[in-house]
Amino acid sequence: MALVFEEPSSSSSFVPGDPGAEIRALRVELHEATALIVRAQVAVGQLEMAKRRINLLQAQIIAVRRDLAAEAARKEQPAAALKSAEANVAAGLLGAESSVSQLRAAIAAIEHRERSLRAQESELAIQLGGEEQRWFALSSRFEELERAVSF
Repeated sequence: MALVFEEPSSSSSFVPGDPGAEIRALRVELHEATALIVRAQVAVGQLEMAKRRINLLQAQIIAVRRDLAAEAARKEQPAAALKSAEANVAAGLLGAESSVSQLRAAIAAIEHRERSLRAQESELAIQLGGEEQRWFALSSRFEELERAVSF
Protein backbone atom coordinates (compact mmCIF):
# COMPACT_ATOMS: atom_id res chain seq x y z
CA MET A 1 0.00 0.00 0.00
CA ALA A 2 1.56 3.27 -1.09
CA LEU A 3 1.04 6.51 0.70
CA VAL A 4 0.18 9.45 -1.49
CA PHE A 5 1.10 12.87 -0.30
CA GLU A 6 0.11 16.15 -1.83
CA GLU A 7 2.81 18.70 -2.23
CA PRO A 8 1.73 22.08 -0.94
CA SER A 9 1.60 24.72 -3.59
CA SER A 10 4.41 27.20 -3.53
CA SER A 11 1.95 29.98 -2.80
CA SER A 12 0.78 28.34 0.42
CA SER A 13 2.78 29.09 3.49
CA PHE A 14 2.42 28.00 7.03
CA VAL A 15 0.17 30.31 8.95
CA PRO A 16 0.00 29.59 12.67
CA GLY A 17 -3.50 28.64 13.65
CA ASP A 18 -4.52 27.64 10.10
CA PRO A 19 -5.33 23.91 10.40
CA GLY A 20 -5.09 23.38 6.63
CA ALA A 21 -1.61 24.87 6.51
CA GLU A 22 -0.54 22.81 9.51
CA ILE A 23 -1.78 19.63 7.88
CA ARG A 24 0.02 20.47 4.62
CA ALA A 25 3.24 21.20 6.53
CA LEU A 26 2.96 17.92 8.43
CA ARG A 27 2.35 16.04 5.18
CA VAL A 28 5.47 17.56 3.66
CA GLU A 29 7.52 16.62 6.73
CA LEU A 30 6.08 13.11 6.74
CA HIS A 31 6.78 12.73 3.03
CA GLU A 32 10.39 13.86 3.46
CA ALA A 33 10.91 11.59 6.47
CA THR A 34 9.41 8.62 4.63
CA ALA A 35 11.65 9.24 1.63
CA LEU A 36 14.72 9.37 3.88
CA ILE A 37 13.74 6.16 5.64
CA VAL A 38 13.24 4.37 2.33
CA ARG A 39 16.64 5.59 1.12
CA ALA A 40 18.20 4.40 4.38
CA GLN A 41 16.59 0.96 3.99
CA VAL A 42 17.93 0.70 0.43
CA ALA A 43 21.38 1.70 1.66
CA VAL A 44 21.25 -0.98 4.38
CA GLY A 45 20.35 -3.59 1.77
CA GLN A 46 23.20 -2.46 -0.45
CA LEU A 47 25.60 -2.57 2.51
CA GLU A 48 24.54 -6.12 3.33
CA MET A 49 25.00 -7.25 -0.28
CA ALA A 50 28.42 -5.62 -0.48
CA LYS A 51 29.45 -7.28 2.79
CA ARG A 52 28.35 -10.68 1.46
CA ARG A 53 30.39 -10.12 -1.72
CA ILE A 54 33.40 -9.11 0.40
CA ASN A 55 33.07 -12.23 2.54
CA LEU A 56 32.77 -14.42 -0.57
CA LEU A 57 35.85 -12.85 -2.18
CA GLN A 58 37.84 -13.23 1.04
CA ALA A 59 36.89 -16.92 1.20
CA GLN A 60 37.92 -17.38 -2.43
CA ILE A 61 41.29 -15.71 -1.79
CA ILE A 62 41.87 -17.99 1.20
CA ALA A 63 41.07 -21.05 -0.95
CA VAL A 64 43.46 -19.90 -3.70
CA ARG A 65 46.23 -19.30 -1.16
CA ARG A 66 45.65 -22.76 0.29
CA ASP A 67 45.92 -24.22 -3.23
CA LEU A 68 49.14 -22.26 -3.80
CA ALA A 69 50.63 -23.68 -0.61
CA ALA A 70 49.61 -27.19 -1.69
CA GLU A 71 51.25 -26.70 -5.10
CA ALA A 72 54.46 -25.46 -3.46
CA ALA A 73 54.52 -28.52 -1.20
CA ARG A 74 53.74 -30.77 -4.16
CA LYS A 75 56.71 -29.31 -6.06
CA GLU A 76 59.25 -30.12 -3.30
CA GLN A 77 59.50 -33.86 -4.04
CA PRO A 78 60.02 -33.57 -7.82
CA ALA A 79 62.48 -30.69 -7.27
CA ALA A 80 64.58 -32.82 -4.93
CA ALA A 81 64.35 -35.78 -7.31
CA LEU A 82 65.42 -33.51 -10.20
CA LYS A 83 68.59 -32.50 -8.35
CA SER A 84 69.38 -36.13 -7.78
CA ALA A 85 68.64 -37.04 -11.40
CA GLU A 86 70.80 -34.17 -12.67
CA ALA A 87 73.63 -35.40 -10.45
CA ASN A 88 73.16 -38.86 -11.99
CA VAL A 89 73.35 -37.37 -15.49
CA ALA A 90 76.54 -35.52 -14.52
CA ALA A 91 77.93 -38.79 -13.21
CA GLY A 92 77.15 -40.43 -16.55
CA LEU A 93 74.51 -42.92 -15.38
CA LEU A 94 72.46 -44.38 -18.19
CA GLY A 95 68.71 -43.56 -18.28
CA ALA A 96 69.05 -40.57 -15.97
CA GLU A 97 68.37 -38.13 -18.83
CA SER A 98 64.82 -39.37 -19.38
CA SER A 99 64.16 -39.05 -15.66
CA VAL A 100 65.40 -35.45 -15.77
CA SER A 101 63.10 -34.53 -18.65
CA GLN A 102 60.09 -36.17 -16.93
CA LEU A 103 60.79 -34.37 -13.67
CA ARG A 104 61.26 -31.04 -15.45
CA ALA A 105 57.91 -31.53 -17.18
CA ALA A 106 56.23 -32.33 -13.86
CA ILE A 107 57.76 -29.26 -12.23
CA ALA A 108 56.78 -27.10 -15.22
CA ALA A 109 53.16 -28.27 -14.90
CA ILE A 110 53.15 -27.42 -11.20
CA GLU A 111 54.69 -24.00 -11.88
CA HIS A 112 52.10 -23.36 -14.59
CA ARG A 113 49.36 -24.13 -12.06
CA GLU A 114 51.05 -21.82 -9.53
CA ARG A 115 51.14 -18.95 -12.06
CA SER A 116 47.48 -19.53 -12.82
CA LEU A 117 46.62 -19.47 -9.12
CA ARG A 118 48.66 -16.28 -8.57
CA ALA A 119 46.80 -14.60 -11.44
CA GLN A 120 43.51 -15.73 -9.93
CA GLU A 121 44.56 -14.42 -6.52
CA SER A 122 45.52 -11.08 -8.06
CA GLU A 123 42.16 -10.77 -9.86
CA LEU A 124 40.28 -11.64 -6.68
CA ALA A 125 42.32 -9.09 -4.71
CA ILE A 126 41.42 -6.39 -7.25
CA GLN A 127 37.75 -7.33 -7.01
CA LEU A 128 37.96 -7.32 -3.21
CA GLY A 129 39.50 -3.84 -3.23
CA GLY A 130 36.68 -2.58 -5.42
CA GLU A 131 34.04 -4.14 -3.20
CA GLU A 132 35.65 -2.67 -0.09
CA GLN A 133 35.67 0.79 -1.69
CA ARG A 134 32.01 0.35 -2.63
CA TRP A 135 31.22 -0.75 0.94
CA PHE A 136 32.97 2.28 2.44
CA ALA A 137 31.12 4.64 0.04
CA LEU A 138 27.80 3.01 0.91
CA SER A 139 28.63 3.16 4.59
CA SER A 140 29.33 6.89 4.34
CA ARG A 141 26.10 7.44 2.45
CA PHE A 142 24.19 5.45 5.07
CA GLU A 143 25.71 7.52 7.88
CA GLU A 144 24.61 10.70 6.09
CA LEU A 145 21.10 9.32 5.77
CA GLU A 146 21.13 8.31 9.43
CA ARG A 147 22.01 11.85 10.43
CA ALA A 148 19.28 13.22 8.17
CA VAL A 149 16.66 10.84 9.60
CA SER A 150 17.54 11.63 13.20
CA PHE A 151 16.57 15.26 12.79
